[in-house]
Amino acid sequence: SLFAHQPKLINYSPSMNNPHQVVYPEISKAYYSKLTGNAHYYRIDSKNEFVNYYRISHLSYLLGLSSKTTQSTHISLSVFNINPLFM
Repeated sequence: SLFAHQPKLINYSPSMNNPHQVVYPEISKAYYSKLTGNAHYYRIDSKNEFVNYYRISHLSYLLGLSSKTTQSTHISLSVFNINPLFM
């Protein structure tokens, strides 16, 4: 079977104690969710080696709106490797 880019809508705020489990991370996915000021957590587990690619986009950027018409937003990404075998 063929695998293609898969968009995923996240309708909740995945927490550190209850992260969103990324299924088959080897397949390209785009996660869409509303950031409300709390961090969102995602857990990626795989026995297969794969390339990680991350991109964070703000809706105003995606819609091509001028930064003068939108509020300033600070968005960051942290990636932690908790598997000592791959450090």
